[in-house]
Amino acid sequence: MMDHDNLDFIQAVEELAKAAGMEIPREESGRPHKPRQPTDSPLYPLLTAAADFYRQALKSHPSRKAAVDYLKGRGLTGEIARTSASASPRPAGTICSST
Repeated sequence: MMDHDNLDFIQAVEELAKAAGMEIPREESGRPHKPRQPTDSPLYPLLTAAADFYRQALKSHPSRKAAVDYLKGRGLTGEIARTSASASPRPAGTICSST
């Protein structure tokens, strides 16, 4: 339905509910919906740096093979691993002590 009628998820749910004679409950809120953190939040660069650290750990840590084998066993493709996957080296807290 979403693809066929070019609808987003909410619109598709509303259409299906209407066709079934149902009403979708709405949250009563005086404030507009917005992300929890604005995109210019100082947390974004911090989280990006942390993600880069863990992505680099997956590429270069001595125990990288075990992590890569685990990800392959979970069905992750090479492309996903290169762009999204990361690993936390031991001991825990490494990111805190690496600065």
